[in-house]
Amino acid sequence: MGQIHVTGKRLLLKIVDNNEKKTPSGLILVGDQKPSDTGIVVGIGPQYEGPLKVNDLVLYDRNAGTKIQGGVFLIVMGDDVLCKVEK
Repeated sequence: MGQIHVTGKRLLLKIVDNNEKKTPSGLILVGDQKPSDTGIVVGIGPQYEGPLKVNDLVLYDRNAGTKIQGGVFLIVMGDDVLCKVEK
C-alpha cells in the first residue's frame, strides 16, 4: 500500500500497543490482552477543525474506525477521539 492521505474530518492514528507485558529478562508475556484504545495522530484530514495535531497521543472509542495495514493504523472520525493524553 502506498502513502495514505486521510480525507474529510478523519484522523489517521498509529495504534499504540499498551498491553504488552515483559518479564525483567525481556520475554513478552501473551495472554489476557485487551484491544488497545490508545493511538498517536499521524495524519489529519483537510476538513478536521479540532484541537488535535500530528504526534498527539489520544484515547479513542474502541469500537470506532477502520483498521488498515494489518491493524497497525486506524482511520477514525474526529468525534471518535475521546481525549488527548499529555505526555
